[in-house]
Amino acid sequence: KFKIPVHYTLFAIIVGFLNGLMIYYRAVAHKYLSILKMNYLQLLYFYLPGVMFKTAFCLDTFIFQKSFLQILVVSVPVAILTGCTIGILIKLLILPHWTITLSIVFGMYCTPINSSYTERYLKRLAVHIKHTSSLLAGEATIAVINCYFVGYMVGLTTEWYNFILVVLRLIIIGVTVGYLSGLLGGFLIKKMSSDHLGVVVISFGFPFFVFGISEIYLGGSGAISVLILGVVMAKERSTLSAEADRLLGEFWTAIDKLLNMIICLTAGLYVGISCFFLQWKTSVYTLVIYFILGYGMNIKTMLICVCGGLKSPFSFMFPAMFADIMANHITPKDQLRFLFSSVTIYFLSFLVNGTFMPVLLNAMGVSQISMAKQINMNNCMKHIFAKREKVLWILKMDRYLSDANWSVVNQATIMKHPDRVGTQADDEFEDDDYFLGYRYTYCSDCKKDVAEEPTKKELQEMRKEAKLRVLKAKKMSYSRQYENGMVSKEGIRILIQAVELAMDTNEMSWFKRFVRKRVSELSRKKEEVCRPPRKYWRRVCYHILKSKVFTIFIFLITCFVVVVLLIDLIIQLKKKDYEINEKKKIDFFIIVEILSIIVYCFEFVVKIMAFSHTYICKDGFATYFKSCWNILDFLMLLIFVIDIIFEFTEHLLLGLIDSKTIWYLHRYLDGLRICRVFKLLEMCKLLYPKLIKHLDLSVDSNMAFTYELGKAYASGEEEVVKLIPQIVDHEKIQDELKQRMESDRVMITKLLGVVQKERPWIAITVKTKQAIRTIINSMKEAVLHLKATGWTDNYEQQKLMKSINDLYKCANSIKAVQPSAPKVIFKEVSWMAGDEAVFDFLFENVTVKKFEPGDVVFGEGKVADGIYIVVTGLFLLTYTPDMNILKSLKEYGILPIVDYISGMQYVENVSEYIVSGNCIGELSTLTGRAYNCTITADAHSQVYVLSHGIIKRAMELSPDFISGLECRIWKAVSVRIAIPVLMAVPTYQSCSLDQIKYALERAFMPNLINFKIFAVTDMIQDILLIEGVARDFHTRELFTAPCYIPRTVQKLILPASSLINVPINIETKLLIIPEIGVDEFDVMLLAEETCEM
Repeated sequence: KFKIPVHYTLFAIIVGFLNGLMIYYRAVAHKYLSILKMNYLQLLYFYLPGVMFKTAFCLDTFIFQKSFLQILVVSVPVAILTGCTIGILIKLLILPHWTITLSIVFGMYCTPINSSYTERYLKRLAVHIKHTSSLLAGEATIAVINCYFVGYMVGLTTEWYNFILVVLRLIIIGVTVGYLSGLLGGFLIKKMSSDHLGVVVISFGFPFFVFGISEIYLGGSGAISVLILGVVMAKERSTLSAEADRLLGEFWTAIDKLLNMIICLTAGLYVGISCFFLQWKTSVYTLVIYFILGYGMNIKTMLICVCGGLKSPFSFMFPAMFADIMANHITPKDQLRFLFSSVTIYFLSFLVNGTFMPVLLNAMGVSQISMAKQINMNNCMKHIFAKREKVLWILKMDRYLSDANWSVVNQATIMKHPDRVGTQADDEFEDDDYFLGYRYTYCSDCKKDVAEEPTKKELQEMRKEAKLRVLKAKKMSYSRQYENGMVSKEGIRILIQAVELAMDTNEMSWFKRFVRKRVSELSRKKEEVCRPPRKYWRRVCYHILKSKVFTIFIFLITCFVVVVLLIDLIIQLKKKDYEINEKKKIDFFIIVEILSIIVYCFEFVVKIMAFSHTYICKDGFATYFKSCWNILDFLMLLIFVIDIIFEFTEHLLLGLIDSKTIWYLHRYLDGLRICRVFKLLEMCKLLYPKLIKHLDLSVDSNMAFTYELGKAYASGEEEVVKLIPQIVDHEKIQDELKQRMESDRVMITKLLGVVQKERPWIAITVKTKQAIRTIINSMKEAVLHLKATGWTDNYEQQKLMKSINDLYKCANSIKAVQPSAPKVIFKEVSWMAGDEAVFDFLFENVTVKKFEPGDVVFGEGKVADGIYIVVTGLFLLTYTPDMNILKSLKEYGILPIVDYISGMQYVENVSEYIVSGNCIGELSTLTGRAYNCTITADAHSQVYVLSHGIIKRAMELSPDFISGLECRIWKAVSVRIAIPVLMAVPTYQSCSLDQIKYALERAFMPNLINFKIFAVTDMIQDILLIEGVARDFHTRELFTAPCYIPRTVQKLILPASSLINVPINIETKLLIIPEIGVDEFDVMLLAEETCEM
């Protein structure tokens, strides 16, 4: 009834403490007293890499990267402030003989927390725990690094600038080593993803190896290196299989527990031996220190904060290291007190905080569950017990279990309510109204119970609960997409973490946009737009300027001159006097200056002549000074000329200016001439295309990932919006959720269409990889099914799974897929179905049509002139329901002529985007009826047009009444209408969307124009009425499209029969789903024998 959770490290400390007591009283105590003098730094080197890597490797890297700045802001300043405050309070109130440095260091060592143990209690209180877990783990890791720095600096630095330099060295080297090692480790994990044992060995050896390299040999921070190593390697976990990922997680969890056990045993042993060397007052001081951590808060806040914090084993590892380092500066008694206090505080934090935290939270009222959550849990319990009753009823009908003791079964399967511990389940179900969350009032007029309208507060709680249910449904949708290969592992992780942030995760950052914009501006070569001059010699100069040889020659001369100028400047700066010597400058330098002036003057003249199309001043000089590089060249030429003039006339200036001033003028001019080196930056223009390509690839990579997320998000919205009536009962909340989700879906669909229009290879790559993953997943399911049915043994299954894993690797290695040719897009239309004769005929007679943004493709009331196949572009469909159309739909099953809208949406205002690869005008062409919506071009678009006459002639080429062209087009239209119809059928409610699509894939729509009565045989699994009406032959129940024909119906009367009277001419269309393994031709062959024609 009452459970008191005690952490395993407490038992380790207690066992170590008892061993320490026994060792002290044994005659062999002197053999173990050396534990008081052990090198705890080596023990830290053993403990820190494993625990730090486990925390980083098991982190959610996406959340950690997004919240890293927040973690730094919270962990670093707050940890330092907390540590200083605790240390000062300890010195002022308990141990005044300690120095302020010793007290603050001890306070800092009290800051590390155990994040994993704290998360366990937050899961019961918070709905979303992933972000909190990542924040806690990140803050705990940074706190450990803070303490690590403190312990590293004590006794090693004497000045503040030394501290800053050492910290910079630790961080820079630590990050560099960790990142490079992480790349190597991630590469090895990716290559060895199929070898589970090899992955475990690599992940185990790398942290200790990297820690030693960074800490011992390179002088960096081993903790930071291991942290970065874990984060970088964790990104490659998405390439591992589910089994390998789970094995790694369990392995590092076991390593973490093992290391904690070793450290706690050592600490307990130390306390057990050292407690005899201390006075009893030390224990009292430690107890006071434990409670003084919350000094200055009110009683409620203090109890929750102080008694809610759980310390990490680092809390006594760092004091041990500190005691070793400061052995010459503090007394042995203070060392023992320092370590004893740290271990005891850790013990008390888990003994008191960890054990009584649930009781404390209940007493403070923090763990109270909201009414909305209680109602949700009650409804879940109601569903579970309803399932229990159904299974009980089914098992009682089993003839082999009929004599079972059902009273025992009934008692053994009663589940306790998780939010009401100690109460019987039967009592929980006494009030069904409470369980469903409804309140009823009795109406004296109609003599019935009427549901009361919720209050404003209750409506707000219901909205919150509805939002949570919708989010859960979205997560399930995303999970199914991941299982079917439509989303990558990284994508499903991001989608599950934050649905509302899915489209913002990997957009191009402002820095990349800024760099690409500036590089694009610099890459515009204005010289290239200049026309060649008319005159011969100017045209010669133009071709000289455009030649690569001339450009390379100028750059080589510039490099040579800059080197010579630097040598000259260094020689002059080494002189200790400012006297002017007539032979101070070597003739070589003078010659170089004169030659450089000649070359630069030649370059200037060549450019002016090359830019002078007609006039030298108007064209040549104007074009020359438009370029910043040319302006720099001209300024450097002037400086060279001034310097050489000054060089030959400086003796004439000695009488007017002193030698020191002349020397400074020389050096100033030398410095200006060296600025010619900036000319070399113009060489970067050769790298502009590659830099732009790199930035585009980076942006496109992020955009491809974002496109994948957006597509999954839109698919999830489309699936969940159809389930809202089953998720939410309140009509007002239903309408709000539908409107919001439809708006989001339409917006995302438009963005996806824009991306597909502007960068088609991104959409093609994502869709191709999704198709590949979906097929591989189905193949994997087939392999598992073969193993379950006994067709393969374990060895054969391993070989098959290895081949499947190789396919996964090939799929993940695909970086880009080029868009298909228009002819391929035309051929891949679903109703082409590989019919080469029909395809060749249609492609020979197809016409191309283009639309500008805003052009109306099909207006309301206009009959389509054919079927349009969208090659490129984006179209917007706008539908507004009309009462006459809805009346015809309700009475006679006449479908509104609207593309890509299901039956549930016919009564709503709908906006939908149509992207490339889709078809429009199919239903209007088949029925000959006018459009009930408007389709406009939202971007520059191009379509293939198959006119009405061409379609009719193609139908004559494929006239089969089961799989002909007309039947295939009707099936393509019917599948979009049938999916929401089947999802509302109880038989299919437990099926996923993909399972429904698989069932519809084997469906067919025959031409039933000659049938009067259609018989439902055993070969038919289900029938859907897509358009028109039909009547049950026995009950005379009338079915109106679109609807599901119940399986109890044996014969259907069609409008061609005289038994049904339909005042309008409408052809009934049935979508028939045959049983698995049954051929559609066999179904219709039997139908011809049993049906009335």
